[in-house]
Amino acid sequence: MNNNNNYIINYVGVTGKLTTIDFLYEENHKKYYKAYMEVKKNDFQFNVLPIIICEDLLANINTKKNINITGSIHSKNFKSSSLIERLKPKTYIYAEKVKNTEKLIIRKANIVSLKGTIWKNPSIKELHTGLVIGSTIIKVYREDNIDDHIRIITYKENALYLEKLKKGDKVSVIGRFIHIKKKTDFYDVFAMVIENK
Repeated sequence: MNNNNNYIINYVGVTGKLTTIDFLYEENHKKYYKAYMEVKKNDFQFNVLPIIICEDLLANINTKKNINITGSIHSKNFKSSSLIERLKPKTYIYAEKVKNTEKLIIRKANIVSLKGTIWKNPSIKELHTGLVIGSTIIKVYREDNIDDHIRIITYKENALYLEKLKKGDKVSVIGRFIHIKKKTDFYDVFAMVIENK
């Protein structure tokens, strides 16, 4: 979880069940695993979200029960030549705290809060149904001169607001981490609130 100043924050909290857990890499004598979590969208549908979690956190939970994970959203560093970096998903949750929980409130099961700067000028399109959809990529500073580039999508009034913004503008986003399945899997933040500040 990142909170270095008023313009930088990267928080995600999700609750659900882990479906797969596979060894991914070892770094500084610690093993890291790639897992997928089913997070309820409603009573019938799930987002299946990628998570990287270290062995210490896994040791403290019952993976067969509901788990609450808090951490931050990271993106793969495509400029890195590191084998470890190449193994990581394009966008994922980096787990920092975990606990088992009995309660599962759907509207609180997937929360994202980001602050950063717009890295790519927003694009807007109108579907044949008349629905306006907007998207952009925001840059969130992590640490050690690493930036996470996270795609944001939204619609309706938020898309029209997004259209007024430009590269370099500071933004605050509240939303959900979602899975969009097309020819390949995309993991984006669906913005419910966007503010320029």
